[in-house]
Amino acid sequence: MKKGFTLAEVLITLSVIGVVAALTLPSLMANIQEKTWEAQRKALHARMAQALGQIKSFTYYPLSEGTSDLFLIDGLSKVLKINTICNHYDLTPCGFSTTLIDFNGSAMTLPDTSNDLMSNFSPEKNDSVENKKEYFRGSIVSGFTTVNGDSVLLYQNPNCGDKLDTAGGDTSNIATKMCVNFIYDTNGLKGPNQIGKDMGIITSFYKKDPIVVSPQIIESASTGGSASSIKTATSECEKLDGRVPNVEEMMALVLNEKLYNTSSTGAYWTSTRQTVGKSYVVSGKTISTASTDSASSSLNYICVEK
Repeated sequence: MKKGFTLAEVLITLSVIGVVAALTLPSLMANIQEKTWEAQRKALHARMAQALGQIKSFTYYPLSEGTSDLFLIDGLSKVLKINTICNHYDLTPCGFSTTLIDFNGSAMTLPDTSNDLMSNFSPEKNDSVENKKEYFRGSIVSGFTTVNGDSVLLYQNPNCGDKLDTAGGDTSNIATKMCVNFIYDTNGLKGPNQIGKDMGIITSFYKKDPIVVSPQIIESASTGGSASSIKTATSECEKLDGRVPNVEEMMALVLNEKLYNTSSTGAYWTSTRQTVGKSYVVSGKTISTASTDSASSSLNYICVEK
């Protein structure tokens, strides 16, 4: 009767184990890294939402020489634990290089202003005294790091407006609703420095009772699709274990079109409805409405994580 294993059998077994490990370990490590980024993103969103909720008024911090330094130093740093503050001349100490990778994997220059995030970023500012309209083209970026190791870029609109009037069918330039927009990197210069992986956005809308969103597009639906109804768009996203973004999330994605390759000239379904029974649509650079059941032509849709 045979006892034990021969040396050849042991070596063959170890070789098989080695091959299996070589094939599965990279995938396992990638999954662990994805989960780490997800946990860090959710934790940063929670901290940022809590901090922004404590800001008394976003309109209290006007731009100083085109930068958001006043809001960062006198506002945000009072409610959020910040380690380092960097101006736009040198963001390296805050963990940012001059380039990043967009959602689709292409290299792009680090955005210096809000206008670098969305073409023709131009929230209106009504000046009743001089009876004229001024157009704010986006603040120059500022940077900071948190005590938790996050690197963050800040873009501010001190002239942001109030919430959407869903009952009245409010339609607006989406840029007028954005108060602050952040690009974060959970591990600084370490890499891969790509939107959708270790990098993403957090956007705060409305000067009163802010709504803070951090939409995460599902990888397999990065190019989006088209649907003639919100019902169809919802069904397609559910197949991917995702959902149609609400109006603030979709506004944030379009405001950051250069990062996500979303088109500010397209029209996108959102899950937000008016009380009159219509769905909000982010169309071009404005918010409009469409019938809940269908539209005159197929609209774009993007799926985000639940």
